[in-house]
Amino acid sequence: MGILSGKTQNKKLMLHEVLLALAGHSGNVIDTDPITKDMRVSPLTTIISPEQAVSLKRLCRIASFYVVLQKLVQTHQNVNRESGGVKDEMRVISIYSHALFDGVDEILNGYRTTLLHLEQLAMQSDDV
Repeated sequence: MGILSGKTQNKKLMLHEVLLALAGHSGNVIDTDPITKDMRVSPLTTIISPEQAVSLKRLCRIASFYVVLQKLVQTHQNVNRESGGVKDEMRVISIYSHALFDGVDEILNGYRTTLLHLEQLAMQSDDV
């Protein structure tokens, strides 16, 4: 693998930022709005074109949905661990909600696997 040109290196950094955001983490280009807690293109970012900003805003929506779903699953898992002696009616509801959140978590696992695969492909390629 040769030395990457500045342009290729910038593309790799941008791709890394996008994948990081899609996994629910803030970075330099995409951060979390302090009020809404949604992922957004950082207002301090000056290195992207208006066209890129439009595309990144769409990806930020996906990232925000991922963060919300992930938090719901984690919250449900924590509540299930903490609830010990619940009544039979609540146990039935709990079974249904547990199945629902297990299904959501399974889908999110597929999403995370896809992100990992994309990151591995990007790291292997000199052409981003």
